[in-house]
Amino acid sequence: MPRLSTTRDGRQVVVRGRPVPFSLWPTGKTTRRHGLRPHVFASNPWPLIHRSILDRCQRQSQPAALAFLEQAEAFYRASTDAGVTAARPVLLYYCFMNLVKSYLLTMGQHAELKQNVYHGMTESLRGNGTHPTDAALKVYRSAGARINLMDELLRAFGFRLSAKAVEWDVALLLSQVVTGHRLWTMATGRRERFVAIKLLRLFHDPISKQVWLRLYIEAESLSRLGISHRQFLAESRFAPAFHEVIPDEGTEWELVNSDLHRLLCFEQVDARGYSDRPVDEILDVVREVTPHIWSVVSSTTPYRRYYAYLAPPQEYSVVLPQLASMYAVMFYLGSVTRYQPEQFDVILRGSYGPVVRAVLDDAPRQFLYLMASEFAQRDVTRAAIV
Repeated sequence: MPRLSTTRDGRQVVVRGRPVPFSLWPTGKTTRRHGLRPHVFASNPWPLIHRSILDRCQRQSQPAALAFLEQAEAFYRASTDAGVTAARPVLLYYCFMNLVKSYLLTMGQHAELKQNVYHGMTESLRGNGTHPTDAALKVYRSAGARINLMDELLRAFGFRLSAKAVEWDVALLLSQVVTGHRLWTMATGRRERFVAIKLLRLFHDPISKQVWLRLYIEAESLSRLGISHRQFLAESRFAPAFHEVIPDEGTEWELVNSDLHRLLCFEQVDARGYSDRPVDEILDVVREVTPHIWSVVSSTTPYRRYYAYLAPPQEYSVVLPQLASMYAVMFYLGSVTRYQPEQFDVILRGSYGPVVRAVLDDAPRQFLYLMASEFAQRDVTRAAIV
């Protein structure tokens, strides 16, 4: 194994005497300069999304965006009614779909979504197989005047379909939903694919005027799964942008003494230059790693837990942005429930039953808060009710 290099000389990015905490939206541009964007705590994120539409959506698109939001909330609340449990996947998919339409309008990706708007996906079963082991989604690019919502959502997150039509294994999409992932491993007999990122820290060098990111994971997380450090970098797709370095003593001492776990440190290879303040560039630093990080919203500190998803190279093209994989899974479940309700009952009785129940119970709230964060462009977190 090649000898590890030391960390790049630098210090943590600090604003007003406090280290800048990692976030997918660490800063926002004010009228003068970039400033930090703290968490927003909300026990009910729907009014916050409404406010974000009023603040960010073009005026001509606002009525439609608000109408889609109203429908999304109605479907969401209907899905929580215990009396309609069998219809939950359909209700939740239409909630997700309307929320995505509202988001696309708010982001200005489309000025209107009135005509020629399609799901952009079809669900099928290979041969005489069973759901969901042998199920697939065929996904289509938008073309001409035809707007395919799945493709549009992927584009919003910087993901491009590799062809005009691609096919995804539903079982692999289910593996990408953090909720119920360990149940997925029990159903398939495969190893876990999510590795918790213990810490992410932003550093800068005031001499060279460069800023970069370090991420830390517990060595035990990889040894437990039988994964080498190099394999972690490859399968998480952090390579070649990151390489392993010797952890800085301060961080290792601080965390090893608090939880007795040895940390591995991975540092960005190429730092980003800044002219005035490092905080002005950290949003772009974070955007480079966002596609490789999964988030879980929590009502307790640290309010966001981050994970890397590991996949072998042959599956890279099927690793979707987190919200897109949740959206695709809900489309699949809604399609089966809508057209083959008897097959949905079979799924619930089979080995994937616990996985699907976990997805239906917990993923919708995660999707809602993660989408609220996309609308507001800052971390939106569940408020703890005392």
